[in-house]
Amino acid sequence: MATRKRFSTKPVAKQQVVPVARITTADATASIYLPPSHSSVTGDVSTGSNIDLLLRVSAQDTSGAFNIAMAPTSHVLQAIANAWRIRHDHQITTLVNVVNWQHGILDYNARYNAFLLEQITQEEFESASQEIAYEPVEIQPQELVEKIRTVLSLTGIDYTPSDFASLFRCREDTVHAALRLMADQ
Repeated sequence: MATRKRFSTKPVAKQQVVPVARITTADATASIYLPPSHSSVTGDVSTGSNIDLLLRVSAQDTSGAFNIAMAPTSHVLQAIANAWRIRHDHQITTLVNVVNWQHGILDYNARYNAFLLEQITQEEFESASQEIAYEPVEIQPQELVEKIRTVLSLTGIDYTPSDFASLFRCREDTVHAALRLMADQ
């Protein structure tokens, strides 16, 4: 059974409105009314199901003519989410790397404690040690400066140079050089 819903940006007396558009989709028909003051839009929606649309009313010029554009809310929100994700992809990747690194450190510490308490064998502990061990990569201190700034701004945690070396899998002296560059800037 079709339902009828009334929507309005503010109360408007019925005799003051002028019908300006009728929008029909597969699921609904909407009538748009514009009061003489052009200060709000009202309308009626007839539908057999729920609809969720965003309407954009834009004036073309001073003649009083305007356009009404319509889009499903879900499409608009998806476009906004995609734009946000693209804009913040580097930050998201950095946070994922930090979380994964910290998880690895916590896992290693847990296994070390289990080894000390004789809950796991030396072989099991050595296996965990191999998982966290890395061969330092060569990276220029200038490259680290931006990475360190990003981590500090996103997490608000004061990491040690040793932490940064482990996170970025580089040598600690390279981190010290990057931190000196940051202090000079």
